[in-house]
Amino acid sequence: MKVTTATAKNTRDIAKKAIREVTAEPFEILKKAKEQVLDSGWENQYANEEKPYENDSSPGPSYAEKEKEEKIKTKDTRMLSALNREIEDIRRDKLFKELQARISAGEETSLESYGELTLEQKQVLKAQMEAYKLRVQKEESKGSLSQPTTKRSRRLFGFGKQQAEKLQTKVERPMPPSG
Repeated sequence: MKVTTATAKNTRDIAKKAIREVTAEPFEILKKAKEQVLDSGWENQYANEEKPYENDSSPGPSYAEKEKEEKIKTKDTRMLSALNREIEDIRRDKLFKELQARISAGEETSLESYGELTLEQKQVLKAQMEAYKLRVQKEESKGSLSQPTTKRSRRLFGFGKQQAEKLQTKVERPMPPSG
């Protein structure tokens, strides 16, 4: 009788152990059930497929990694757009300086054909063109009307002439002895 009681006790322990496993980890049974129900050929055929209950070891990027990548992408796009704006500003300034040089050289330029210039830059260039035109007009009018003049005399009413004559006629007088 001892053998039967030992066997019964052993089966009870095994049953209790199985119940504890089921209550502790309910999906663990599903893992073992697949091995028991299906043969090894099916397992080898579908071994490369992703298992829905194994999310922790998935080969794809996690949520934190995806979020980090998106932050990097947005930062990169912002930096790229800032660099593009800076390049446009440099081009605009270069064109502005080139147009200023043309205007100061006397070349007529149409500012309407340069749409990339800002309104302020266009106003500065228009003012520079007007100033250049006024300067050219003053030079033309000044050169045609005025004639060169001679240098004015520094003497006042012949005053220096009389003083020079007195200096020439002055005679030295001997000094009387002192004493």
